[in-house]
Amino acid sequence: MIEAFTTTRAHLGQAADYASFVRFFQDGISQRGGDAAAVAHDFLFAQLPQPPRGGMLARLFSGLVHPLLQLLYGLEWAQPAIVAAALAQAAVHPSEVGDCMVDVDEYARDNQQLEAASVLDLCRHLHTRGGPLAQLTNWHDMGVNYIGKMVRLGGQDLLALLARIRVDPNSDLDEATAHLVHSAAYLVAAAAWHPPQKPTFDFFLMQVASPSSTTLLLLLLIEYIARGCPALRLDDALRDWSAPTSMAAPSPRHLLSRLLLTADDGHVVKTARALVVASDLSRKWHGRSWIRIAGDDAWVKVMQMLLSTVDRRDDQWLCDGKQWVRGAGFQEAWQAVPIME
Repeated sequence: MIEAFTTTRAHLGQAADYASFVRFFQDGISQRGGDAAAVAHDFLFAQLPQPPRGGMLARLFSGLVHPLLQLLYGLEWAQPAIVAAALAQAAVHPSEVGDCMVDVDEYARDNQQLEAASVLDLCRHLHTRGGPLAQLTNWHDMGVNYIGKMVRLGGQDLLALLARIRVDPNSDLDEATAHLVHSAAYLVAAAAWHPPQKPTFDFFLMQVASPSSTTLLLLLLIEYIARGCPALRLDDALRDWSAPTSMAAPSPRHLLSRLLLTADDGHVVKTARALVVASDLSRKWHGRSWIRIAGDDAWVKVMQMLLSTVDRRDDQWLCDGKQWVRGAGFQEAWQAVPIME
């Protein structure tokens, strides 16, 4: 099947060929006796150990990582049809974001003297000190497709920044994973705090926070820059904001049932799930210096911040797109958001 795929490479990145790619991967999964994971492995990693520029792996990270999200859900729930659709999505997306990740790896290998830093430290540095990278975007650049353009504009400065995000190969894998997931959850929650407006999550940031990994933390930093480098003041939100008493709960997981009371196109439940996973993974490491959301009470409040903007809303409100901001670091994004009572 890999051999057959080589004749179709000219069609990669062509949206019009999506249906053909779906059929191609469906047939491939059938030929492997329904083993969708094996087919995904073959096509995503066929080029390794060569840098996968322009290949299927590089294309997973475009489109607000929707190809990757769909693939992960398809594999987790053993749904071959979803895996085939995810691979087809990857095939028709551009590769420039994934290609940038390869460039980051190569830059890091060639510049090992760079001081390592966490994604949150780098975000705070960009917000407080500004500089050329923090000024790459403006309100009029908002859009799904802007990330590819920003990768090109950022050049060597962007590579040098991203190359500072590293995971110590000698670290505990479970702790490193929890740290990554925790950081992503913190960033998306902290960016939702913009008083005096009601807490409102950023549509773009929460997409990338869902499937946390080292590579996606790189993309999370890119998204943070693209969305205006919003202030990260979650401590203020945890101190100053109160949820309706009807949302009281002993843990964030207990709030999931409230999702049944609101209109949702999948984005709320996806983000809520990511927060619950982050809470569960972080619990074992309570007291570590990297913990920013400590204890069930804090996680409950973060979940309440998410649900408060969508609780008991109807379909028309959902269609109007009022549940999110887009570009949390720009004042224009908050103009239509209600003021806290």
